[in-house]
Amino acid sequence: LVKLLLKDVVLADTAGSTEWLLETFADSTLVDNRVVSGFRQPGLISVVSSSLQNELDPYFTSGGDRTSDELQLMNSWTPRASQPAVAIFTLRFPSLVSSGESLVISTDSDAVLSSAAANLTVVDPNGQQSSPPFTATITSAGALSLVLGDSIVANSEVTVEFPLTSTAS
Repeated sequence: LVKLLLKDVVLADTAGSTEWLLETFADSTLVDNRVVSGFRQPGLISVVSSSLQNELDPYFTSGGDRTSDELQLMNSWTPRASQPAVAIFTLRFPSLVSSGESLVISTDSDAVLSSAAANLTVVDPNGQQSSPPFTATITSAGALSLVLGDSIVANSEVTVEFPLTSTAS
């Protein structure tokens, strides 16, 4: 059994299944070749927008005793250490995303992601908004994995919201 690790692979903008041509040689002579199925490439996924809301943002509070000017100022602050925050990403998928496929989100920052209260909203190319079923879990590497319960049509915008806690000091 031979394992190969490919690095710095540039994927095409278009989606689809991949095929690999595998050739073996002995003394520069082709001994065997096979075409094997690869993986399904998602295509170019565009990040339409992203934001990180801190615990002082109106997203978390109805305002309480803070003025609208104070809330406006505070919502631009980055999350404080050990305080809750919410990451919000809007992505555009150029091709169909089938039911059962996973969207995995990870970070190399000082943050702990949470699958609790994760939210997924889809706006299809016709402007129809839906909240498809999904299962959210945290992987052993600390990434958030969302497994889709329904397919998402091509050129839909998908907004993912999930809580996190900054561990930076």
